[in-house]
Formats: sequence, structure tokens, C-alpha cells
Amino acid sequence: MKNEYLIILVFLFFGCNSKNEFWDVNHFEFNDKALKDGENISLLYASRAPDYKNEDYYVHYVVISDLSGDTVNVLSNINYHLTDRDDGLDFVFHSDNKRTGKSLELDHEKYQNTTLDTNFLNNLETKICNKVIRDSHFDHIADNKYPTIKGKIMKIMKVGETVEDFLNSTF
Repeated sequence: MKNEYLIILVFLFFGCNSKNEFWDVNHFEFNDKALKDGENISLLYASRAPDYKNEDYYVHYVVISDLSGDTVNVLSNINYHLTDRDDGLDFVFHSDNKRTGKSLELDHEKYQNTTLDTNFLNNLETKICNKVIRDSHFDHIADNKYPTIKGKIMKIMKVGETVEDFLNSTF
């Protein structure tokens, strides 16, 4: 009887341990004007991802523009790792084509004691990926025909929140 339980536990452990699923980036319809850089957004969905570095894939967000009310897909090569405490917070979109979006990909430890000038930031290239991580349990939200843009989302600091508290809740 013990062996039967052990076999069942092993089966459940390995059977439920699914591999990541991906869409090809061409699954999405891109529109570079779907959101404006610096535009406030509300978050509806974020795909799950196993790491922070996103070595070779985009994380998928579905957002609503606070300006136009349009629903938009955002593909980001930075994994923000949202938690329950982020529910209901305000976010801002940063385009991969602008300095802020580009600078978010920098290895900040590498450039910690360096002054970064405008030319350096303007010439940064964002990482290009060919696939998007997906959580098939949420395809009813994620598999859509909304316009798609590449960029980053960031939380907006609350009124009265200290920089230290903001940074501790963000990273």
C-alpha cells in the first residue's frame, strides 16, 4: 500500500509540473501607437514567468489605457513579478522606443557609478525576443485581437509614499 501511495505522489509531482508554454511573437498584431510613452494604464492580466531576467521571451500584459479606455497587449522583456499586494495599483507604460523604456533594461549594478548621457541612452537597443510566455489557463483573456505594443509597465508611486517604501515594494 505504501508503494502505491509513493507511485501516486511521484506521478502527481511530475505530472503537475508542467513546462512553460509560449506563443510565437507573430501571434500578436503590433501597433506602435496603441499607447503613448508615459501613459497611465490599469492592469487586467499578467502572464506568469519563472525568472526575472527573461532571457529569451516576453511577458504578456493586458492593460486598459486610462486616457482612451482602449484595451492593449503589452509585451515586455522585463518580468515585473506582480503580487496580490499590487492589485488595484496604478501603472504607467514606457515604450521600448524611448529612453526610459530602454534604460530599464540596463544592468544597474554595472553602471552604478557612471553618468549616463542622453546620447548613450538614445543609442541603447532593447532586446528582441521571438516568443511570448503564456499561461493557457488564462487564454480567455490573453488570446485576443487587441493591438499590441512592446514596452515596460511600472507602478506609480503613491502620494505620501517614501522612495524607500516604493523601491522595497517594487523590487
